[in-house]
Amino acid sequence: MTEADDANTGAETAQLLRVEEPWPPGEAGLALQLRVWRLAPGRLAVMFADYTTADDRLTPMIRRVMAEYPDDSITFYYEEVSNQLSPGYYAVLAPADDAELTETVLNGPGISALHNALGPTLRQTSRPEDDRPLWGGP
Repeated sequence: MTEADDANTGAETAQLLRVEEPWPPGEAGLALQLRVWRLAPGRLAVMFADYTTADDRLTPMIRRVMAEYPDDSITFYYEEVSNQLSPGYYAVLAPADDAELTETVLNGPGISALHNALGPTLRQTSRPEDDRPLWGGP
């Protein structure tokens, strides 16, 4: 999915399906926040959030979500909360066949398109500690 696809997905159609934290439950070493939105029939957006950088530890988590939604096309995102004054760090994630993770950082227009696509639930469901004045937090 491209940033243009995200921009064409109206926020009014994005439906938040689930928020789990910590996710996966009981898994040592990871305490991600998982959010899943239905963008359209057969299309999902999945956001992992954590306070550290994305790395290859997320690849099995991505595959796990893919197994939970086998009939859907899924775009995976990562949100790193690191600076309260920043507009946020967001990236698109894609696992490669060799289990390495490809991370494409979203720039200003990409971040805006993401917020437009997911609507206010993106901020409303951010971690409570994420009180960034520009984009994060309720």
